[in-house]
This record gives sequence, C-alpha cells and structure tokens, in this order.
Amino acid sequence: MHQLIALRHDLHTHPEVSGFEHATHDRIVAYLRANAPGIEIIEHLAQTGLAAVISKGSCSRTLIYRADTDALPIDEQTDLPYASTTPATMHACGHDGHTAIAAGLTTHFAANPIPDTRLIVLFQPAEEIGTGAQAVLEDPRFTELINDPQTTRALAIHNLPGYPMGQLVIRTGPMCPASIGLRLVLTGVGGHSSQPQLARSPLPIAASLVQWLIELPKRMGRANTLITVTHLSAGIDSNFGITPDQAIMCATLRAMRSDQLEALLNHTLQLATRLAQDNRLTIEHTTHEHYAATINDDDLAQRVLEIANAHNFDCRVLDTPMPWSEDFGRFTETFPGLLLGIGAGESLPHLHANTYDFPDELLEKAIESLSTIMRHL
Repeated sequence: MHQLIALRHDLHTHPEVSGFEHATHDRIVAYLRANAPGIEIIEHLAQTGLAAVISKGSCSRTLIYRADTDALPIDEQTDLPYASTTPATMHACGHDGHTAIAAGLTTHFAANPIPDTRLIVLFQPAEEIGTGAQAVLEDPRFTELINDPQTTRALAIHNLPGYPMGQLVIRTGPMCPASIGLRLVLTGVGGHSSQPQLARSPLPIAASLVQWLIELPKRMGRANTLITVTHLSAGIDSNFGITPDQAIMCATLRAMRSDQLEALLNHTLQLATRLAQDNRLTIEHTTHEHYAATINDDDLAQRVLEIANAHNFDCRVLDTPMPWSEDFGRFTETFPGLLLGIGAGESLPHLHANTYDFPDELLEKAIESLSTIMRHL
C-alpha cells in the first residue's frame, strides 16, 4: 500500500488541469509497467488518458472501471509536505486518490483476473470540464475493446467528504444531475459616468438578471432544477469615470433529466433576451461544460447492494441525488452503469476547497470494497 500512497502523493504534488494531463499519464503508465508487468496498456486515449486491459482466456462480458485523473485551477492552501508545486493547480476533488485506487485495482486484478470477464481500467482525463468521457467513447481504440455493448457494464466511484470513512453510498436511478454552463454577454453604449443618461449601461440589467435567474426554476415550478450565477463583471477594474458598455455573466444550470435541462436553458435564454431587447442592449451567449445526467442502472445498483451487504460492508442508500454533475453520465448513457460514492471522513473540507486532501487511509478500504464487488458482479 505504501507504493500507492507514494503514487497519490506524487500526483498531488504535480497536478495537471483538464486536457493537459501529459505527465500524469506518464506517471500512471510507469507505475503500471513496474507493478503490473505484462498487462495490455493502451496509451493516449483521448490524448491524455489510458486504459489497462486485463483478461484471461475468452470472455463473455466486459467490465469498465473508470477513474478521473485531472486536477482543478485552484491555488492550494495546505502545509502538506506533498502539496502542489504547480501554481494555481491542485487536486481539490480527490482525483489523485481516484487514480491511485484504479492503479491498485489494476495490480490486484492483473494477479487475480475475474473469470470470463474482460476488465478495462480506464484512467480518464478532462472530467472537470465535462469533455473527457465523450472523447474516450469516441476514440476508436476504446470502442474496439467493447465486444458487445449489451454485455458491458461500467462502474466508477467518487470520494465523499462528510460521510463516514469507507462507507459505500449507493443509489438507484438519478445519481447526479445534467448541467451546462451558460455565458451571456450584454452590450450597450459606454460613456462618461457624469452623464449616464447618454449611455446605455448593461450593468443594471445584468444585476437584475442575476436575481431573475436564481428565481427562475421556482417560477417555472420545476423541482430538482437549479441556476447558480458564478460570475458577473462589467467595466474597467477600479474605475470611477467610465460607464461600462459591456457586462459578462456566467451561470450553471442543473436538472435531473436532459429534457428538463433543455427546457431550463431555453427559458433562461428567452428571459435574458427579452430583458436585453427591452433595454436596447444586444446579447450573445455560448454554452460550456455540458454534462449528461448520471443515471444508475437499477439492476446493477441492487446487485452491488446485495454484494456489499453479504460482505458486511457499511452501506448507505441515498434517497436523493448528489447535487453536483459528473462526466460519468456519458457512460451511463451508453452502458448500464453505476456511480458509487465512498465516504472520505466526516470532518474533511468539502470538495473543491483549497484545503482538501484525499485521505490515504481510504485507498485500502476502497480497493477492498471495489475488488470484492467487481469480482462478484
């Protein structure tokens, strides 16, 4: 286990953001070559991802285990001896731990393959921007690994601060919402701040739009939908003499189903366009980071719960979905799949906090639980 801990610390020290996981890729390959010699490794999937393929003899089914490898553009504020040495980049979501777990599972199953099963351990890039899963699924070298989508299952795990250490968190049906990032640019006419009547500042309209968007899901009467305004800017920084001619707003829209998300996006654009036109402003929009809803397969979830209970694992069945989105939704669109949570401890900082660190003691617990579940699926 000390080798896996060393790998995680190395990854934590040298994080890379989505789409730039080049050195991360090389570190994982080096670890697998040293600790699971002889296995098939497909490098540079979706450019910076890779897959380890483990099988023995003919196989009638395929099991995909996915781990995410990318870090976040956050400046780490810890005093850890292995803290990030990359400016404004850190593993604040625990993907260093997810990667180490997947590496541990690879070495375990390389020595003890699952009968009649082709196991694909996927190290996926770019989860944090919602493009990595789709890029992997579109890579011909990955699709060639899938003998039959009907007999393929996909599994992933995410660490959960706030839950007891090692507790498995299971849910059938919707596990994580669909989401999309929306960027709005409102443009008017600038001028001297002493004569605002001669200008058409977009700033008051943008400020009104913030509150309108926050309240829109409720006005629509849509449960399980959410709009969060994440950015608002206008004018020149620390300026007092110029009325701004442009305002930029960013928001994240979430819904539990893709059709609900589309409706929410359409209503948002209609509202923003009407407000802009009523106030003689032009408006442009772009969308970003589109996540599909992660929908857990009912049969797979029930089977995992049965296995976990049979082996006396601590389990919790969720009544409601997680609030955040997950790129794994592209896999659950394609194959029957299951995203599990695993408790990382009740007193840890929350995910994406600049003080977060994946707990080393969770590695062994996660590998024990997952290897047992995967072997008995």
